[in-house]
Amino acid sequence: MNPYNKINGGPCADRTDLFTNEEAKIYSKRKYKYIVSRFGHSSCIAAWEFFNEADLMAGKAIPVNRWHIEMAEYVKSIDVHKR
Repeated sequence: MNPYNKINGGPCADRTDLFTNEEAKIYSKRKYKYIVSRFGHSSCIAAWEFFNEADLMAGKAIPVNRWHIEMAEYVKSIDVHKR
């Protein structure tokens, strides 16, 4: 049950909308804010992984790359260790 899916009340009609839909980006940032707030104090975390196997999004390299850059900049701005 994906909360981003339109069928479940989310903003994404298609799986690739996660990377381009502004509302979905806000939800992603809220999720990462929670994760960084919860675990960010730990110096044992070396890096944050946003998406596993993003290369499987055939034909969507540009929006996927832009999304990763945006999320990385956001997380770095809220992470006290700037990872």
